[in-house]
Amino acid sequence: MDTRIGRTWLAGSAAVILAVSLSACGNGDGDGADAPPEQPSSAPSAAAPSASTERPASTTPPADESSDDKTRDTDLADAEFALSWEDALDIANQQFDGDLYSVGLDWERTQFAYTVKLVSDTDEYEVEIDADSGDVLAEETEPLDDDDAAEKTSEIIDVEQVAPWSDALDAALSEADGRVDEWKLEGTEQGTQYQFDIDQPSGEDLEVSIDAYTGEFLRLDD
Repeated sequence: MDTRIGRTWLAGSAAVILAVSLSACGNGDGDGADAPPEQPSSAPSAAAPSASTERPASTTPPADESSDDKTRDTDLADAEFALSWEDALDIANQQFDGDLYSVGLDWERTQFAYTVKLVSDTDEYEVEIDADSGDVLAEETEPLDDDDAAEKTSEIIDVEQVAPWSDALDAALSEADGRVDEWKLEGTEQGTQYQFDIDQPSGEDLEVSIDAYTGEFLRLDD
């Protein structure tokens, strides 16, 4: 064989082998440029949870209505208060050093309050105290002249001898049935008395007086 012909045949064979190799690489799993684009999956995707439009339950506790259920028309025979009249007297004595001559429970503007009246040798003191909170709502001190001092001294209440309020209430209601609007314990010229203002179903208002020391019925006034 001619030497030139042999070289030409070897070169052509090498080119063929190279082309076949490159073609095999292009159709493999490599990153060839001719690789078809990846098709999107047709499998359904899980739907993202939608935001809830339901309002969360309120965490605010219900209001305590125990201090808001009393009105001007509340029957004091059945109503319950955080303070007794003795508690109100103790609060008043913290404000003023004197002797008791009157204490009562009545509706004052927006709530029930005790009105406590004390007297000393020189002054007269009056204070309003919220019957549930014990807050001092108003107070006033006035000087006494000689005549006032003598009158108030005669009306001082012997607190240790006073009959229980509940006993006096029962005695009053046995004389006049109805709603108790207000009451007071007061020193008077006729002695120390409980006085209950009672609104009857007929609309008539009566005042029943009970002896504060014996608990006995005294009189009925309209």
